[in-house]
Amino acid sequence: MHEEIFDRFRKNPDELHNLSPRKYEEFLEVVFQNNGYRTLLGKGSNDGGVDLRLYTNDIVGESITLVQAKRYKSENPIELQAVQALTAVVDDQKANRGLFVTTSRYLPCAEKFAARHNSRIQLAASNEVAEWCNVASHRILKEKSFLVEVGQIQKMLNAKKTNGLEGKIFHATRGYNCTRNSYAMVVRETKSLALLVSLPVKIHTHDGYGQDGTNLPDTSLKALSRIDESCLFRAKKQFNGDKFTRLWGGLQLFSLWDGHPNYFNSD
Repeated sequence: MHEEIFDRFRKNPDELHNLSPRKYEEFLEVVFQNNGYRTLLGKGSNDGGVDLRLYTNDIVGESITLVQAKRYKSENPIELQAVQALTAVVDDQKANRGLFVTTSRYLPCAEKFAARHNSRIQLAASNEVAEWCNVASHRILKEKSFLVEVGQIQKMLNAKKTNGLEGKIFHATRGYNCTRNSYAMVVRETKSLALLVSLPVKIHTHDGYGQDGTNLPDTSLKALSRIDESCLFRAKKQFNGDKFTRLWGGLQLFSLWDGHPNYFNSD
């Protein structure tokens, strides 16, 4: 998830009302994912009173939180029965706790009930979601700072390649009446997106004037030390059926680099 979106809802939590009920659930899932939880989103209907499951691990084992999310208007408060129902589901499924999240508010009777079961049931509204967005945004920025450290980039470049895209270099060409090369390495990926870092370009061979020749990505320590967060960009994965083909990002179409020098000219 883009930290810009988290910033938007952090600053304007009332905009959560503009999401559909299902999008509200999906957004909460991503918020929790970016706060370090493993998640399982419910199917959206006939979910048995559980919209989202959160999983964490500590020294005593796995902890499970069951989440009920209600995207209601403020004039439609959460009543006692809804909180009691979540409590019953937590007990029935032997979960560690329950979390009720709403864009609305809670009736005093519901708040009193939750207070008596504070270790088992927690209530949250849009202000709490805004704070979670704030934490998630800071986590992303911290992660980005880590990803562009020279040591981390070198580690990914030198790592044994797997079936995933992380650590692999992609290549794109651009230019009008000329050919220029761009290189980027995937540092994170999801099912549909990839986060890449632009790699410096060096001349491999040239015609003596530097106007015609071949390029390679420059992975020297000096070149990598110039990389910062501004070199990160997102790209959308493209598929042919179920087979991954290319990445579209930074207004360029990237294909997996074959490791050979690439032609350039500046005519």
